[in-house]
Amino acid sequence: RSQVIIRSVNTDFDFFSLVKSAKKISKDIYLAKYNSTEYKIEEKNTKIESISFLDHFENRVKIVFSNQKQNHKIDEKRFTPEYPMDFDIIRD
Repeated sequence: RSQVIIRSVNTDFDFFSLVKSAKKISKDIYLAKYNSTEYKIEEKNTKIESISFLDHFENRVKIVFSNQKQNHKIDEKRFTPEYPMDFDIIRD
């Protein structure tokens, strides 16, 4: 059965520090470590295309960035998760 995990982002997470600390390991691939989690950052045309990591449930997580716009106002409704009603919900 499929499931969705809903959690609030920890407020001490600094995305920009994570990206700045990333070390290039191959063309357009970088690795960064934050709180003992290793993040793989993929870049395309000088923009971040995706970030992958293994969460504390040992699930592989991949966040894909598309239709990127810089310095653009974001409607907070975009951060409300949408998922099929038959998924199991795990709140973390």
